[in-house]
Amino acid sequence: MCRLVPANNVDPDDLPAGVIPDCSPDNFGSAERRLIAQAYFDEGLQQVYNNIVGPVQNGVGVQNGISITAFGFQAVLGSAPGFGAIQSNISNEYNGIECKGVLMAIQEEDTLDDTLAFSHAPLEPNAYVGMGNVTCLLNVSFMSKEGVQRGVVESGWFFAIEVDKAFKRLHQRLVPHGGGVMAIIDDNYVMGPP
Repeated sequence: MCRLVPANNVDPDDLPAGVIPDCSPDNFGSAERRLIAQAYFDEGLQQVYNNIVGPVQNGVGVQNGISITAFGFQAVLGSAPGFGAIQSNISNEYNGIECKGVLMAIQEEDTLDDTLAFSHAPLEPNAYVGMGNVTCLLNVSFMSKEGVQRGVVESGWFFAIEVDKAFKRLHQRLVPHGGGVMAIIDDNYVMGPP
C-alpha cells in the first residue's frame, strides 16, 4: 500500500484555475518488509552503492549529505567566482524512472551482480494506492506500476544507480571546460565557466 502526497508542496487552492496538482506515491509498506530491506541494505552494500555513484553523487544514506553537497558547491563557487551555476532538483522523478532501467543499471555493475534477484522483487509488484491520511485513507482506482516509491528503504539506492550514468555523462562534458556536477539523490548542482 502506498499513499499519494503532493509533489509540488502547494495547496491546491493556491494553484491557477484548472491546474491539477501533481502527486507522487509515498510508500509506507509493512514493518516486516522494511526490516528485511534494512537488513539486506547493510553498511557493506551501502558502501558498494556509494562507491559506484561517487564522486559525482555524494551517495545515499549519508548523514547530512545535502549539507555536505551544498557546502562543497559553495566552496567551488568561492574559489571560482566567475563560474555560472545551476541548482536543480529533479523532483518527483522517483516515479519517472523505470523499474527496467534500475534493473539494467544494477546488472551493468559487476559488484551488484548478486543483488539482482533481490532488487527485482520490490520493483515487480504493482502497489495499491490510497489518498488521504492515516485516519481517512481511501483507495483510488489505479495502481502504482512504475518508478521507485519514496519512503521504502531501497528507494534512494535504486534512484541513485539509475540516474548515475546521466549525471556522470554531464559531469564528463563539463570537466574539460573546468566545470562539473555535484549531486545527492535528486538535488544537484551544475557549475562551470560561463
